[in-house]
Amino acid sequence: MLLWVAVAKADSGGRQHGGLLSRMAGAMTEATAHAIDIDAILDEVDVNELVERIDINELVARIDIDALVQRIDIDTVVQKIDIDALVSRIDMNALLEDVDIPALVERAGIADIVAESTGTMAGSVLDIVRRQLVALDEIVGRIAYGLVRRDPLKRPSAPATLLERVGDERTEKGRAERTGYYAGPVTRAAAFALDIVIIFAAVTLMGTGAAFISRVFGIDINTDGSGNIVGAIFLVLAAFSYFAFSLAIAARTIGQGIVGLRVVARDGSPMHGRQALVRTAVEPFSFLFFGLGCLVMLVSPERRTLHDAAARTAVVYDWGDRPADIPAPLAAWIETRQEQARSESD
Repeated sequence: MLLWVAVAKADSGGRQHGGLLSRMAGAMTEATAHAIDIDAILDEVDVNELVERIDINELVARIDIDALVQRIDIDTVVQKIDIDALVSRIDMNALLEDVDIPALVERAGIADIVAESTGTMAGSVLDIVRRQLVALDEIVGRIAYGLVRRDPLKRPSAPATLLERVGDERTEKGRAERTGYYAGPVTRAAAFALDIVIIFAAVTLMGTGAAFISRVFGIDINTDGSGNIVGAIFLVLAAFSYFAFSLAIAARTIGQGIVGLRVVARDGSPMHGRQALVRTAVEPFSFLFFGLGCLVMLVSPERRTLHDAAARTAVVYDWGDRPADIPAPLAAWIETRQEQARSESD
């Protein structure tokens, strides 16, 4: 230490031996650094007290994040990461064991999402099919009404009690609503075809079950060739029960519900059970003489068939909670034709 002071005084006195004194000072500094026990000093440091005296907020505030990020070479960092080694160190089995899959699915609402998306998709597809059927109804109905030289504009749109609820309003996508309108021939034919398929499928299943039971118990249900007659009678009764009870309870059959139809009284009010029975009983006669009783619907102002007239009923479009409509191009074409007809009549 005395040597260091002497060197300093000599240096302050004249600096004439600057180079020598600098070398001596460097040598003494190095010797002093070797003489200091760094480990002993660190052992005396109270780390907790040192950390408490550090103002983290002030330290963070002095960090220039933008400058720090700019100095980081992301590409170099990514290249130095060994993805394979990183993935191999992950124990997927242990990771999955810690995950509560049922709780995760429940919290995410996966079941509700799937059910909603499936229902929405099915509803959209069904609406597309229904919309095309209604469009065909409009086209076929206008052609048939034109052939008998009648003005489509003077044809009533809906039953009296439903007339106030219907109109030519357009939806957000430019389609024209048809809820409550008289249903056309194409949609009604599609509904009837679906009902026939359902009836035959149900009767076939019941017949297969009856045949299986008869074999199990050794019962012969075709004695004296009467099996075909019994089967025909059973088919007629099944069809009558299907149509009558469906109309009396729900005002529509399954086929009519699928394509979006509902049977109402002639004025649009709900149909009575007696009307359902009469309509079902007369319906077979509408198919006599090449279906003449059904074809009159093409020229009938209210699009009613023979069994509709007998029961004083009508069939309208009803898609439940969704509006029945027709495609936008057809709606625009009908609107244009109506405007032309009105201008010509004026």
